[in-house]
Amino acid sequence: MEFGFELQRPLRHGEVFWQTDEVCYVVLQSEERVLEVALDIAPSAAAGIGWAVGNLHLELQAEATRLLAPDEPAVRKLFERLNVPYRETTAVFRPGRFVRGEKGAHELGPSHKH
Repeated sequence: MEFGFELQRPLRHGEVFWQTDEVCYVVLQSEERVLEVALDIAPSAAAGIGWAVGNLHLELQAEATRLLAPDEPAVRKLFERLNVPYRETTAVFRPGRFVRGEKGAHELGPSHKH
């Protein structure tokens, strides 16, 4: 089945975009290759990593226990140069999504502009 949309904003992972009494259509984003940095580091180090990735004009996703960055050669080189331990994994990557402890997530959205 195909759907055509005129959207006011981008759809998000897990969002229902059409529902009737019989059926519910939900956006399911595919997992993709990402680099994971565990947040068992000082907050200032996490901020520095975020700044450095942003300085490459790439985006991050921050969760309560980890940072996710796109699995790009430039990010790998950056992490290696800064001695940032990371691991390769797959995840639903939602750039601009920042979990803030008990307050839940804050969505800047992809391609957040200043």
